[in-house]
Amino acid sequence: MSRWRIGALTVLACIAGTGSALADGEFPRIEAVVDSPTDPSVLLARGNIGMFLSRDSGATWRHVCRDVVGHSSTEKPPILIAADGALAVGMFTGLTVSRNGGCDFVPVEGALSGVIADIDLDRQNRMYAARSTGVSGGLFSSQLLRSTDHGNLWTQVGSDFDSDSILFDLAIAPSESRRLYLTAKKGDDWLLSSSSDAGESWGTAGLIATGPHLELTLAAVHSTRPEVVLAIVDNGRGGAIDEGLDQAVLLTTDGGGSWSEAFRTNAAIFAAEFSTNGDVLVGVGPDFEGTATDNKLHGLWRVSTDTGSSVQVQREQVLCLHRARAGALYLCTATFSSGFDVARSDDDGATLEPLLRMLDIAPPLECPATSSYDEVCRREWEDYYCSVHMPLDESSSCDFDAAAAGQPIGAGGTSSDAGTAGAAGGQSAFETPSSASGCAVRAGHAQSRSKVGSGPLILMALAFRRRQRRAIPSAA
Repeated sequence: MSRWRIGALTVLACIAGTGSALADGEFPRIEAVVDSPTDPSVLLARGNIGMFLSRDSGATWRHVCRDVVGHSSTEKPPILIAADGALAVGMFTGLTVSRNGGCDFVPVEGALSGVIADIDLDRQNRMYAARSTGVSGGLFSSQLLRSTDHGNLWTQVGSDFDSDSILFDLAIAPSESRRLYLTAKKGDDWLLSSSSDAGESWGTAGLIATGPHLELTLAAVHSTRPEVVLAIVDNGRGGAIDEGLDQAVLLTTDGGGSWSEAFRTNAAIFAAEFSTNGDVLVGVGPDFEGTATDNKLHGLWRVSTDTGSSVQVQREQVLCLHRARAGALYLCTATFSSGFDVARSDDDGATLEPLLRMLDIAPPLECPATSSYDEVCRREWEDYYCSVHMPLDESSSCDFDAAAAGQPIGAGGTSSDAGTAGAAGGQSAFETPSSASGCAVRAGHAQSRSKVGSGPLILMALAFRRRQRRAIPSAA
């Protein structure tokens, strides 16, 4: 067993044994990665302990705490980077945007209040947001909105959607900005609507699959063929899904008119994307909701769209996939599985360049004194990082101010250098035990807790459960 695996298990055991849970009882993980449409060196990763921002192609990262963004611990919000560098996050309470690199997030007023189901950018860098908020009697108020000035002003596009369905996923064809797709759930039916005029009008919604317990994610649109789309289904019991099938990737080549099965497995499918030659890439991991799966199924799979044959490209669990505009493939995995959490590939996953390792300490942002970041994020950063990663030399400390200024963290430690993910840095609690129990935990800091929404927000939170939002097993 390699050192990182021993270390990860040691941390997990320490967290469980001491009650010092990370990320509300879950082991830290990355769930999504996006890139800037105008600067490929800028990356944003969202995890369950906040977001991580890199401005040097993933060589180094800075932590953006969850509380400064403003979302609760129950949310796994969609994220994007606008063309002007603004960071946008869609939440149950509306869209919030940072225009100073993550130091402050400001809610967008007006039409962008309510539940933001999804956000996306077209190739002209216009921002779109799908809004779907519960009203009464099981009905919803749902609209598509667009901004042409990097998220400052928004206007509704087209008419309201049917009030008896709730919007979920929005996708824009990379090669044809006027081609939009939206998924919605109406009763037990999952529907796909498409627009060929940038959302001004929509064709008749077509059925993708149906079932009382089915979950569906709109995964990807082909880079050059706008009518070719991938969707992921979970626990299907009807429609295009065979009875008893646990997980599947569905493919349509006619814009949703008909669907065929591209891949199936009894493990959990977290992501699907197209390879550079049009094959289907599938990210598979364990079913964290309780069903035992064969570890041999985990990894990155490549499925030929010509023959239907599949080959396993990587054997570590895959929690997300993202195709950058410049062509690189970004992949989320987990430290306890692979030794890193985010990697880049320029050959469709055949080889990986580790970028982010969450067991290393990502330093906080360097923000102006007038921002809210220091006050809001100081405690959260110290709770999530210092309590676990404080070097064993008790004369040193994991200091927020020093880390924000780019100084080394602790004795012999360094600020996170994701380019050497898994490499030995300063001696830390997960490498060598400091007591008979093998745990080193910094005292004096109670974990910060985000407020959880009540009533309708909780119901909406339950509704917006996506494949990439599966929970890592609780550490508590």
